[in-house]
Amino acid sequence: MEFKVFPATQSKPAKRFYIPQGSKSLAAKLVRQMKGRCFYKGAIEPGDTIVISQSQLTKKQNSKVADAVKQGALAVYLELQPTQYNIFGRKVQVDSCGMGDRHFVSRATGHRLVNDFEPDDFRFWYDSSVGYPTPILETVLTADQWDVILQSGNGDWRSDWHNYPVGLEKRLGKGTVRISQVKLLNRLDANPVAAIFAERLLSI
Repeated sequence: MEFKVFPATQSKPAKRFYIPQGSKSLAAKLVRQMKGRCFYKGAIEPGDTIVISQSQLTKKQNSKVADAVKQGALAVYLELQPTQYNIFGRKVQVDSCGMGDRHFVSRATGHRLVNDFEPDDFRFWYDSSVGYPTPILETVLTADQWDVILQSGNGDWRSDWHNYPVGLEKRLGKGTVRISQVKLLNRLDANPVAAIFAERLLSI
């Protein structure tokens, strides 16, 4: 058998993560698993990362986040639920995966965050909350004029299958906005690729 051994994760300097949806949100739980420092109130600085999970922000939160990104912050949306979103004036459609959830996604997009991963790296991740691999993707994205980080396919018995992004990135002012539909919570300790990708995804 062939085994791949990853080096121990290097300690990172302290970084602040602004979580607008509170300490019980998926975003806060993921940041705590990454050993990041969460904050929920106060000013957002240009070097901060804003982590938003699963649902839309209020109008007031949206305005605060948009202003911070334009000044140089990073906003990352995680696991958005199926519906249409208006993310800083840009429409993003989220749809359920046809023919069931996925255990894998493709990193063959050429994006700098994932271009050094290998073909099978985003596949069959162990889920520590249940003790076995669980699907890492339930939804796909449709959006115009974004850079694709990760992709999958979608279709069903009645329609052709096509590539659809499941990770996106776009510059906004001095900052950056990213969206990732890949499930990372409870997968960082046992899957080195998940931990590396999460660190990159939430870093400027």
